[in-house]
Amino acid sequence: HGFLPKQHHTNLSLTIQFNMAIRWGLCGAGKISHDFSVAMKTLPAEDHQIAAIASRSSDRAKEFAKKHSIPKVYGSYEELARDPNIDETSVSLDIVYLGVLHTEHWKVGLLFLQAGKNVLCEKPFAMNSRQVKDLVEAARKTNVFLMEAIWSRCFPVHAEVRKLLAEEAVGEVKLVKAYFGSPQLHIPRSVEKELGGGALLDIGVYCLQFVLMVFNGERPESIQASGVLLDSGVDESVVVVMKFSRKRMALCAFSIAARFSNDAVISGTKGSIRSFWSNMATRWGICSAGKISHDFTVALKTLPAEDHKVVAVAARKLEDAQEFSIKHNISKAYGSYEELARDPHVDVVYIGNIHPYHLKACLLFMNAKKNILCEKPLAMNTKEVKEILDSAKRNQVFLMEAIWTRFFPVSVEVRKMLAQGEIGEVKMIRSEFGIPLLHRPRLVEKELGGGALLSLGMYCLQFVCMVYSGERPESIQATGVCLDTGVDETVIVTLKFSEKRMAVFTYSSSMKLPNDAIIVGTKGTIQIPSWMWCPTSLIVNGKETQYPLPEPCLPLNFHNGTGMRYEAEEVRQCLLKGLKESPVMSHSDSLLLIELEDEIRRQVGVVYSQDCQNFHNGTGMRYEAEEVRQCLLKGLKESPVMSHSDSLLLAELEDEIHRQVGVVYSQDC
Repeated sequence: HGFLPKQHHTNLSLTIQFNMAIRWGLCGAGKISHDFSVAMKTLPAEDHQIAAIASRSSDRAKEFAKKHSIPKVYGSYEELARDPNIDETSVSLDIVYLGVLHTEHWKVGLLFLQAGKNVLCEKPFAMNSRQVKDLVEAARKTNVFLMEAIWSRCFPVHAEVRKLLAEEAVGEVKLVKAYFGSPQLHIPRSVEKELGGGALLDIGVYCLQFVLMVFNGERPESIQASGVLLDSGVDESVVVVMKFSRKRMALCAFSIAARFSNDAVISGTKGSIRSFWSNMATRWGICSAGKISHDFTVALKTLPAEDHKVVAVAARKLEDAQEFSIKHNISKAYGSYEELARDPHVDVVYIGNIHPYHLKACLLFMNAKKNILCEKPLAMNTKEVKEILDSAKRNQVFLMEAIWTRFFPVSVEVRKMLAQGEIGEVKMIRSEFGIPLLHRPRLVEKELGGGALLSLGMYCLQFVCMVYSGERPESIQATGVCLDTGVDETVIVTLKFSEKRMAVFTYSSSMKLPNDAIIVGTKGTIQIPSWMWCPTSLIVNGKETQYPLPEPCLPLNFHNGTGMRYEAEEVRQCLLKGLKESPVMSHSDSLLLIELEDEIRRQVGVVYSQDCQNFHNGTGMRYEAEEVRQCLLKGLKESPVMSHSDSLLLAELEDEIHRQVGVVYSQDC
């Protein structure tokens, strides 16, 4: 826009496209501005650039600028406000981020708006609705962009919630409940009135805005608030009940004195949607109290307790579940999977029973709207896997096959090196996995899903699929021998891919093999030594690197069992992002894997009873920053996701809650 006359500044979208990066100025050098700057670095540099930082303290601004490599430093907000919008000789600004205390939002916001700056202002917009009206009016007069930084609305999770509501996935919404409690009485800005303290403006605003988002910004017909105040005169804990048209209701509860469940539930005529805040631990339910479930639970304990918590375990025998719960200090033990499925406090279920029962267990939990991490193999054959995937899609839940190997740091590094062309074009993959296990019934008995492929060989196969980025082979040849029980014992598989690339792997349940994997490229090799299915070592062109695992708190049943921590963390990150599948082990990855396994079994001559059956029942602020960019590119003056009317309604309801609870700030006078 530097080439347009002043009267044509409404064509802002054209100019920003040519100038490329949105240039940000930061007002305030505190903690929230730090996090915003860090979040900005997760976005493409060609889209976002921090051009200046301003603080009331010049030294603090300089320190902040040095830490975040910001070119311009100002010792006052007024200097930042005077930074020209059009300056062909230096870095100029497109928008200012207000990260100061909210008691200053009104004054500082007006300063920048009246200077013709676009503004993204931290929540709450201001101290009351009168101040919010002033800010909105100032933005209108100067014809600039203005948005309240209700970052939650820009997260993929909330985008998915809005999409589900628009598609009427849960029918007509009848009740919304939102809870947010975080002990913050030790933080001055949360308790002191002159600093704008109080639960509503600090955390309750998130509950309130969620309700308004769900009800499309509709003003409630009535609002009732009850709460308790601190001696400082600000609200400590509050419960708000709102009544909307068509007999719809909402409940919000928030507190700065205690930790709540920190979640939100939307209940409709056809189902429900549950969303939880990112500071809440992912609550795991364990299905089956066997050896693999033991190792998974031990692995979870190597992760931060504030991120992962096992809240329940279920087994077919109550005494088994109780014994497991005592050993692992789990609060709830169930004697049936159905009870676990009904537990409303479980976010995701880890299915650790044997694979002939995966289909039934998956359908049970998905129909109960539970997210799932299911042990490998996902099911017995392609038909079962398709039924599971269809159910996950229909129930709108997260589902991932627990191919733990893919999430080890070694595997992450392998994918990175392949993407960077470290060993040139991959021409051949070789892998072997063999352990004498014929004394184990689950490896030899057909009714238990026995056979070397589904227990061992699939690790070699998934490795090939990962290296070749999920490409389907042009041909597959499998030759092997079977046990008298009719399951495969030792098999050699050769796969041919496009562009004259190949793979060969051997697996066996009767003998020990090297248990390694090698990727051969035109410029070198990558080798994963023994224990390729749970790797802690990587050799690239002869140079070895170790990736040690954390020590377990209890003895493990399987080698390197604490490595299951990585797949658990992947599940958490996917849930926080609102994903229904992992990009590392996607639904299409699981489908390709089982289809290839079916073909290998067909060629070797392994047939399970399931093959003869038919089945019928089928770092977060980055998002608001990108929302700002998209609005500016479109020439918008407000965001449709968090509009001025949204902010005004939010402030008016906050005022009413304050009035009913008895909180009065100096700004209200």
